[in-house]
Amino acid sequence: MKYVYVFFASVVLSVINCFLGSGYIYIGSLYGFKLSILSALILYLVFTFIVLKKSKQSNASWLLLVILLGCLILDLPVHILDFKNTLMSLLDLPCRWLAIIVAYFCYRWQNYMMRLFSLVILYLIFAFWLTFEGFDLWVHKLNFGTFTGKVIEDVAENDIMFTNELGEKQSINQLHGEYIVLDFWFTGCRICFDTMPNFQKLYNLSNSNKVGLFSVCCYNEKQGEDYLTGRKVLSERGYDFPVLSINIKDSLLQNLGVSAMPMVLIFNSERKLIFRGSLEYAEDFMKDFKCKI
Repeated sequence: MKYVYVFFASVVLSVINCFLGSGYIYIGSLYGFKLSILSALILYLVFTFIVLKKSKQSNASWLLLVILLGCLILDLPVHILDFKNTLMSLLDLPCRWLAIIVAYFCYRWQNYMMRLFSLVILYLIFAFWLTFEGFDLWVHKLNFGTFTGKVIEDVAENDIMFTNELGEKQSINQLHGEYIVLDFWFTGCRICFDTMPNFQKLYNLSNSNKVGLFSVCCYNEKQGEDYLTGRKVLSERGYDFPVLSINIKDSLLQNLGVSAMPMVLIFNSERKLIFRGSLEYAEDFMKDFKCKI
């Protein structure tokens, strides 16, 4: 009967963990999947250790198996049935497994204080790293294909054409700047607008002879948009960085790997693509190559 109680307690803990990751609960700056990851690493560690501690007469292997089944029974089928669309939250499961395993070793080593202390410290360091940095790397990989954004890709620069604010076609070779930074967005993207104040600051601080920053509006003709839409929308919000435009259905976007927005692409002086990722990561990347210029 004890195993049944432990199983249902593990299921309840899984539900609590999912609720914490729903985005409705905030703990400081922690919310959503980050809160879910940290809570999984802590809650299942404490829960498993207490169960093992209070059930010394029971088989530890069976207890671990029951706890593991409880934490999987609701989430695993969802990931199996809709794997691609649940990749963002996939880290939850291995975090729970890790917490259960570490709790077992904490239980086994409770009389070896140095081992126990070292294990707990390393575990906490990993837990906070995964929450505050590791998860961001995971999301960046899912959205942009790389953990850091760094790439080296040869592109047919003559085929990279945009429409400028005068309605004229302009290739990437005609853009001014040794390095070219392109920020892709579309009007229905709320997150895109959230990053624009930082892009404006970056534009204000940039040396136009070295770095050319351009906002690229991906307009949708079905919604009555055209090459003028980007400039109009940005001017209404007080932004003055230069705007290029491209039809959101243009195959060039796919060729450049623009599969999610906002997305920043950086080209070097040879017009090789050297970065694909978020604006936040692009800023760090630009600090590196600015030092070399």
